[in-house]
Amino acid sequence: MAQHTPIIFFKEEKWFKKVKKKVENVVHVNRYVRNSNEKFLDLSKTTRLYPIKYAMDERTTKVLAYRCNLDIGLDSDNPKLKIKDLSFEIHIDKDNNIVETYIVV
Repeated sequence: MAQHTPIIFFKEEKWFKKVKKKVENVVHVNRYVRNSNEKFLDLSKTTRLYPIKYAMDERTTKVLAYRCNLDIGLDSDNPKLKIKDLSFEIHIDKDNNIVETYIVV
């Protein structure tokens, strides 16, 4: 099973603000996409809609997965683990607000 870590744990990393802005843009661009009950759906080369069963919170109504193309190390402890090799799982509520964003390894 994949490891899910809230992105907020990395708020001191140099890439955090850039990724956060990209995640917010992904949510904005996909604001009219309906949630999925059982199917995975590719929305673009970098974004995928997950079934709602992937939600970890009752407030979540839509789950998006996003892959960023930043060639930067995750942190000083894991410099070989690049941002572009990870996935960001974005949990969104009914008003298109981000409930939580997870880094998935």
